[in-house]
Amino acid sequence: MTSLPWHRIASRPVTVWMLLFLLAGATHTLIPGYRWVLIHLFTLGVVGNSIILWSQTLSGRFLGRETAWKPLVGRLGVFNFGVVLTVAGQIADLTPLTHAGVSVISAALLWHALGRLWWSAAGHRHRPLVAGYVVSALFLPVGGVLGVLLDGADALRTAHVVATLLGFVGIAAAASLTILFPAIWRVNGTIPFTPVLVLLLAGTVAALVHPAGVLLYAAGWAVGLVGWGRQVARVLADPRDRIGYASVSVLAAVLWLTGSLVALGLGYRPVLPLLVGFAAQLLLGVMSHQ
Repeated sequence: MTSLPWHRIASRPVTVWMLLFLLAGATHTLIPGYRWVLIHLFTLGVVGNSIILWSQTLSGRFLGRETAWKPLVGRLGVFNFGVVLTVAGQIADLTPLTHAGVSVISAALLWHALGRLWWSAAGHRHRPLVAGYVVSALFLPVGGVLGVLLDGADALRTAHVVATLLGFVGIAAAASLTILFPAIWRVNGTIPFTPVLVLLLAGTVAALVHPAGVLLYAAGWAVGLVGWGRQVARVLADPRDRIGYASVSVLAAVLWLTGSLVALGLGYRPVLPLLVGFAAQLLLGVMSHQ
């Protein structure tokens, strides 16, 4: 079977979950605990599938290797089965079913994080980017465990947001933007990713324990933003036809993240700004890039 059909199969869950998210939004008054359902349909269904898909395909491009589509579809199948169990358990108020779903999701992410692609990247100059995807994937099981243990505990709720949105989504986004930001803005050069990854990893771990750790995490994005800001300045000095929806969207997403980190550091949980302003805007910007 050629790679194109496998690619279509692998990308289909993103579309399906997006449609379910829109449907749930239109009928949210009929859904028990609709806020939780909407947030997790988007973070797990739409963003989670996108991260697994893009981390695999972009890593293949970084390393100059063909994407192994069949194993990827298998991992996505396990992951989506876990998402279905988790959401169904929450709607039906069946805690064991929700916990089973979290276990399946965690297993799928561990499988994804520690797959052969990581080991095949040994010695490659882009291995830090692959390491970013591995670290990102490992944070989702952490967030899942924290979600299971929540039981109304405010500190654990904040830690759950940190692990899932900053660790899982944020670190994967930073790794992708290292390559995609200059490509979308159509400039040459990439920023060094290793210092960014070290700060993001250390900041996420620190923020799990204390909100002040967000400052360390923000420093990682600040390093990236300085480099990307220089690239934007070069384009603004000679725009030609390089400024469009995709380029403005990815820049705005990073700026939204910056504001959300300030709020998180002050003790708030800016879930919607992180989801809508950062994750959704970044996803749409990258998907619209030709």
